[in-house]
Amino acid sequence: MSALTPPDILYKYLPPERLDVLSNGLIRYTQFGAFNDPFDGRPNLAALSTDGDMKERVAQLIPDEIKRAYGLLPPEKQAQMPYELFYAIAMWQAKQTGPAVLKNMAALTPFIQSWLREKLDKHIGALSLSEVADNVLMWSHYSLGHAGFALGFDARHPYFNARLSEVDEFRHLRRVEYRNDRPNAPLSDLSGAEMFLVKSTDWAYEKEWRIMRPLADAETVADAQQLPVHLFRYSSDAIKEIIFGAKILPSTKCALLEVIAAQPYLRHVVLKQAFIDQQVYGMKLREAGFRLKSPE
Repeated sequence: MSALTPPDILYKYLPPERLDVLSNGLIRYTQFGAFNDPFDGRPNLAALSTDGDMKERVAQLIPDEIKRAYGLLPPEKQAQMPYELFYAIAMWQAKQTGPAVLKNMAALTPFIQSWLREKLDKHIGALSLSEVADNVLMWSHYSLGHAGFALGFDARHPYFNARLSEVDEFRHLRRVEYRNDRPNAPLSDLSGAEMFLVKSTDWAYEKEWRIMRPLADAETVADAQQLPVHLFRYSSDAIKEIIFGAKILPSTKCALLEVIAAQPYLRHVVLKQAFIDQQVYGMKLREAGFRLKSPE
């Protein structure tokens, strides 16, 4: 497996109350502002642009703006001041005020950063998946202390490989990179990967891959206390495994089995049970001792 190629199966840990993910065929794509990592999707904007880039862009705009301003003068004013003189005066004023303009732009950076985060949470959601199915912390954090279940998705399924072009940031699986240092650069220098796919090494145990989609494409939207919940239709035949947590209640397991049995498109899945290893700090997964029969 290369750094850009996911393993065959990626896992989504879920608490017991999320049986609806299987029964409804809908799964949440979460805004970065609702993630449990407060730094996720939140690089630090050192500036809007480098001083050099800003000066270059301003220099490109000034001549056109001067020409436009001269065209707004009444004909009698234009007759009193030739364009060449007007241009020379305007350029002198621009050079005098240039440093102040750059300073004012720098002062806007915190406001732009806050505005950008708000817009990202309004328009982009991500589905987070993991390479590992037997991580103790993942089961603890995302599956209600091992009482829930995990779905194993076929990472080769077209649902996870549907980008519209080579530069599309959405609709395809991408690997999260873990770093010691938080991305910190001018907005103009930040890539999409640094915006959405870099996390602290504190989270490296998650071995995360994620797929992002525009929230406008959600099947349904529900109000929530923090941010609205956007649910997306996924391809049910992309599920290859369903794993029962080590502390799953019999009632939850029975409910899961009933949901699986009621959905013909889930009859192919491999059912597994997670166990607490009795000798080391770890988990074991075993295939369930039964299979659901295909409908006659």
